[in-house]
Amino acid sequence: PVRGQYRFRFGETAARCCFRIDYCDEGGVQLMTSISGTGAPLTTRALARAFVRYPWMTVGVMLRIHYHALRLWLKRVPFFTKPLPPADETTR
Repeated sequence: PVRGQYRFRFGETAARCCFRIDYCDEGGVQLMTSISGTGAPLTTRALARAFVRYPWMTVGVMLRIHYHALRLWLKRVPFFTKPLPPADETTR
């Protein structure tokens, strides 16, 4: 089981928003994450720009995944298939 706790912090000023999540355990802070940004009006033009721009990000991520998979394959790194699920259905 995972031991530890998460700390969530949210901050907002007139110009910026900030979101932070930290993971801590007995040894102290193990992971610190944050993201911040500025607000922008949700206009038709902004929506159209996001619609055109972000599908290319998905394509870029897919190309990078396949590029690294090819590099691993060329190095002959073994591939492990996904194990079969248990026969008995369990819930928690």
